[in-house]
Amino acid sequence: MSKPPEKIYIAKTDKEKYEKLEKEGFFEDRNHKDQFLVAMGFGVKNKVHRSFKERHEFFWRKDLGIEGETLISAVGIYFAYDVDILTDMSKVYGIAEEYAHAGIDLLYNKMESQQVGTFWKQFEKDIHEIYRSLNLPK
Repeated sequence: MSKPPEKIYIAKTDKEKYEKLEKEGFFEDRNHKDQFLVAMGFGVKNKVHRSFKERHEFFWRKDLGIEGETLISAVGIYFAYDVDILTDMSKVYGIAEEYAHAGIDLLYNKMESQQVGTFWKQFEKDIHEIYRSLNLPK
């Protein structure tokens, strides 16, 4: 069983995108952990992930908390269709970073093409639709 990494990485080329999205108010009042999880979720929602070579340290894994670690584990299982992937947590985190890499590109392009408020309204609607599709008890 491999240990998870100490730090979460983004592609070096994505650093500017995260900074611009924050500056433009898209990631207003959101820390790097939240930014990463939104980008990762957007990549998963759109079923797109991309590998990258040059990495940039983004935040400490310990800042994820149990909720963030659970989300990342779920992404690993979603990708592999097998819970056994959880025996290789470095791979699981790498997969999450790949989804965040693709997701930040999608978010960045969406932000460039529409107003921030419009995006968040649509994002909220999408989350509600996903939740309803789960058929969880109320």
